[in-house]
Amino acid sequence: MRPTYLRRLLLVAMLTMGLGLSTSSSASALTFGLNWDGNHASREELLDAVQASGATVYHQPLEYNGEGGDWAGNDQLVEEAWVRGVTILPTLQSGAQFPLPGEPEWATWGAWVREAVERYGVNGTFWEGKANPTPITAWEVWNEPNIAGGDPRPAEAQKYGAFLGYSAEQMQAAAMARAGAPTNVLFGSVNTQVGESYEAFIGGAASTGGLSPNVTGVAIHPYSFAGGAAGMAAEVSGVRAYLDTLPEGSGKSLWITEIGWPTHGAVPAGETVDPEAAAALLTESFAWIKANAGPDNIQLAAWYNLRDFGGSTWDGYAGLQAEDGTYQPAWYAFQEQTGAERSGDRWAAFQADTGTLWTYSTATGYHDTGLTMLPGSSPTIAAQRGGGALVAFPTATGETVTYSTKAATLVPGPTVQPETPNENFLAAAFKAYISALWPTSVAGGAFGTTAHLAPGTTPSVATVP
Repeated sequence: MRPTYLRRLLLVAMLTMGLGLSTSSSASALTFGLNWDGNHASREELLDAVQASGATVYHQPLEYNGEGGDWAGNDQLVEEAWVRGVTILPTLQSGAQFPLPGEPEWATWGAWVREAVERYGVNGTFWEGKANPTPITAWEVWNEPNIAGGDPRPAEAQKYGAFLGYSAEQMQAAAMARAGAPTNVLFGSVNTQVGESYEAFIGGAASTGGLSPNVTGVAIHPYSFAGGAAGMAAEVSGVRAYLDTLPEGSGKSLWITEIGWPTHGAVPAGETVDPEAAAALLTESFAWIKANAGPDNIQLAAWYNLRDFGGSTWDGYAGLQAEDGTYQPAWYAFQEQTGAERSGDRWAAFQADTGTLWTYSTATGYHDTGLTMLPGSSPTIAAQRGGGALVAFPTATGETVTYSTKAATLVPGPTVQPETPNENFLAAAFKAYISALWPTSVAGGAFGTTAHLAPGTTPSVATVP
């Protein structure tokens, strides 16, 4: 018996586990992406997780450095993505408000976006001498421009349309110069839940060049906290239908650069959901997107986001991972959608007070192997890529043998070296949940027995890479 509440407690307790991750690929023609967590400092760890998730696109802003500025920070991001086979989908933004014609920043912005495409796009200078490049092939111009800032300007949509048209012209010129072919320039992500309505904003921007031929697609954030997956589908279908009524819009592709449901924090509409419901909404929404990607010309589905970052509002709590890196149920749902090899399951092994070896995993719960251990001894566990774990332990005679959870039998070994079991926070937390310090009713609810951790022993823990 594995009650959900105790599984959550164990997951929360697993605070310090590192990520062991593997290469994976999408199982669909639709491209899958993940959004960053706002942290520019820990890219390698985050991109390891992106790679393991099965996403092939990482949606993150490029740091604006102005014309002729220092590209070192952006180079680091793009390179770390490249070595993992991941492509960056950047948001290009220079501040709180985009520049207007006649302002000093206008020409500087145009030069900067040209430099970005010439550097990171197809045949860009950054890729010279690099094998198997992952050039940036789509560029999102501004984030949620339909949400006016603290000092909104009149005719914001029309001003954005002129700004986007100018930006796209500069970027396409750079793409043609470097690759001899155009690139994808995206109408900045329109939030369909808050801000000016997509009809009013897209229509206003279109009147001033916002859907010019240089703009190839429209990025959207079809959040639907109150309407669930059906509400999200209605928003996407609504944008598609509206674009198709515009002569300039009917041929534009759709890019869902953010979608998700939060588990905590203040939301503008609707309510938060529990982690299991977030995973179910991910599955349901991605299934709809897959089914409609062809007819609606949807190029990308990017979940918001990779990892929680906290705060008082919803956007800090919609990650596939909790803020401490703990895997949420949505992580496994996302991997199922991308076709990635499942990773992130937690495993533990311990000697119960029955004297036998027990195992636990977040996927399968508790299991009594029935194998007798040397009294007072502790096992060592190593989680395995592809699922399962190997456990080395001393038998009653002192012989060290290896048990495979996947085969549910002893295997030739020892393939797991008999070392001192993990003495880290996770092991200590796990020990608390299975020790005799907890009432029998709680322990019984956790793994369907009155057995506890054997005195003087320590559990061993591991994460599937």
